[in-house]
Amino acid sequence: MKLRPSFKICFCLLLLVLLAGNLCAQNTRPSAADYFITIGEELIIETGGVIVLNLFANKPSGMNFSDIWESLTSPYVWDTSSFVRNQVVHPLAGSFFYNAARANNFSFWGGFAYTAVSSWVWENLFENSSTSINDLITTTTAGCVTGEVLHRLGYEVSRFWNPLMWLLSPVDAANYLIKNPDKAFKPNDEIESGIYFFEAGIGGSLFINPENLAELGGDMNSSLFLIYEEPFDHKTKEPFDQFTLDAQVYTDFSSCFAFAEFEGHLYSWPFFQNTNLPSSIGISMNYK
Repeated sequence: MKLRPSFKICFCLLLLVLLAGNLCAQNTRPSAADYFITIGEELIIETGGVIVLNLFANKPSGMNFSDIWESLTSPYVWDTSSFVRNQVVHPLAGSFFYNAARANNFSFWGGFAYTAVSSWVWENLFENSSTSINDLITTTTAGCVTGEVLHRLGYEVSRFWNPLMWLLSPVDAANYLIKNPDKAFKPNDEIESGIYFFEAGIGGSLFINPENLAELGGDMNSSLFLIYEEPFDHKTKEPFDQFTLDAQVYTDFSSCFAFAEFEGHLYSWPFFQNTNLPSSIGISMNYK
């Protein structure tokens, strides 16, 4: 029997999960239990996604075998949903999948594998529509980049007060609450800050027509720029990683423009040893 493309992709992604443990960093190598805990959390997130989707759907629907079979056996399509759904909701959903793995001791690569599989499962089993190739790509790649940023910043704010982690990475916060119930409402003093540079600003202006005081106008803007991990102080051949977050919001009271860019240089190896030169080879991922 000839395998459909979707079955082949599922097999490759499942194989990737099995290999992910060997790719994890030594200090975060997952235990056997972590694999199953992460799978359970991924299914909880998928189920929660269905519930939220049905809350906003004109015609709520549930899982059924005929829809699943059609999704598995039909060709992939290009999803033409709204910009917000495809470029905001899917990356955020992917970050939930990703952080379920990161919260259970998986490295970036382990999180990437689980995100890819969870995205495939959502498209083929939980969502009653044809499998979207662009949704698979966006949920996995943008979800991992977004998830890594929120994962680190979530633990960063926990240094001041652990409940703040819920604002940035609720999946990490839920896992921390379960594993450390006695420290749930205390500062997390077990980690050190990795923020190298932080800058925030806010401004605005107001315009008045002196000939007609009723004519008012103006604008407001805010910005945030952050560098996580010092980029020019790596002196060994060990891999390092670093990301930047650049976000801006602008409004002239009649329209609003928002911009956010996550850029990560993950698991890079420097070309030279014992040097401050930032030359390296590795993986650079960004999502704008």
